[in-house]
Amino acid sequence: MDYAIILLLATMSSAVIFNNLGDSTIYSWDEARHAQNALEILKTGDWVVLNYGGKPDMWNLKPPLGAWLIAVSFKILGTNEFALRVWSALAGVGTITLLYLFGREMGNRYTGLFAAITLLTAKGFIGYHSARTGDYDAPLAFFITLAIFFFYLSRKRKNKAYIIPSAIATALGLMTKGVVGLAPIPVALAYLLYERSLKKTVLTRETAYAAMAFTGITTPWLIARFLRGSDFFAYMINKDLLRRFSEPIEGHFGDSAYYLMALDTGLGRYWLILLIAAFAYSLYLILKRKNKELLLLSSWITLFMGVFTLAGTKISWYMVPVYPAISLLIAYHAGGYAKEISKGRIKIEGIATIVLLLILAAQSFLTVAAMVQNPSKDRQIESIKDFGEDLSRVNNLYFQASEEGRKRQSIIFLLSARIKGNVLQYEKLKSENLAKDDAVITFNADTAKAISTNPDYVLVKKNEYISLFKSRG
Repeated sequence: MDYAIILLLATMSSAVIFNNLGDSTIYSWDEARHAQNALEILKTGDWVVLNYGGKPDMWNLKPPLGAWLIAVSFKILGTNEFALRVWSALAGVGTITLLYLFGREMGNRYTGLFAAITLLTAKGFIGYHSARTGDYDAPLAFFITLAIFFFYLSRKRKNKAYIIPSAIATALGLMTKGVVGLAPIPVALAYLLYERSLKKTVLTRETAYAAMAFTGITTPWLIARFLRGSDFFAYMINKDLLRRFSEPIEGHFGDSAYYLMALDTGLGRYWLILLIAAFAYSLYLILKRKNKELLLLSSWITLFMGVFTLAGTKISWYMVPVYPAISLLIAYHAGGYAKEISKGRIKIEGIATIVLLLILAAQSFLTVAAMVQNPSKDRQIESIKDFGEDLSRVNNLYFQASEEGRKRQSIIFLLSARIKGNVLQYEKLKSENLAKDDAVITFNADTAKAISTNPDYVLVKKNEYISLFKSRG
């Protein structure tokens, strides 16, 4: 029975997430940046320092696991949008399938099914910056969910050995997107403190093995990267931790209700109301009946909502790893009602809850289905693909490090994927720096001109239209 359900969920979620996966234009900023980092790994052979434009990337300060995975898929599947997004898509399918197992362990098969279906219909988990884009948030959500799942198994089955795969998943989360990957640790600590079993759990042989596994995964790259420049870590701590928490950077600001509004968009208004009701009822059950499952889920949700609400930088996709917890929380209550109904113990509130859940799921599924059927296209950026054969003659392609260049990262990646050499940044460039088959990018039509002896192409932005033209001949 379980195998059939798992196969069905994997098939359904794959049909949704992989539908037109490679058809939408690569998004500038994060997705294009990740693509370029991965491409430069293949072009330079440097798997330790992530580069952008031929220089160490000091804007994308994440550990390299996500870029490594994309580099592997580029090598196998080619440098294209599908290869860029395939790991996120697999993580999305994996998380949905995992939720069935998680929900079944917490409640029953109904709980698992409701959790998986709820997550599959969450636009905030399926769409932009998650399962259908080449970003790191969906893999992060998978690793966090997997780590908390194994931790829960260690407590439910009274088998401390499950702590080891939990630590491995946590380490992979850290290697994917930095310190936020450590989220399973405070969630587990809250559970152990509530259980009053912290000391008995931490001071065990299994926990020592778990620590060794965690260290073995994370330490080699940390040492290698430190030896290549310790300033990377100083900058990462200052920008990705201290500044993001203390102030809104890069224009990402919002008030204390920001993440409620993000969930309103990512889940839907009625789902959000249902979540608030389920969360309130869960707190009651935690206090009155000492429900450990609901404590685990509530801690998971509260951690993300609380920490990121306090932080100065507000970004909607910071909530991607909390969608699995939300789905499980709602499903936990619905699963209990469904089990009672299946036993003939019909209660009006149970029937009403199940019917409401199914209606909301159907409505949300239609929204998600419409979203995946209509991939977004940017004709200006897509037009670059028409020049693939001509671009193959270009060796290195130079662009000036500027704010305008940062905004056009999709263009830079598409060009980089089609030339022989690398896309390189420059502050000041003289013609004698360029070889015969090198070319230059400019984003200012007034200064578009050949500054080498024989550049093949110059990229021009004119009247918001992107075009590529020969500068000579």
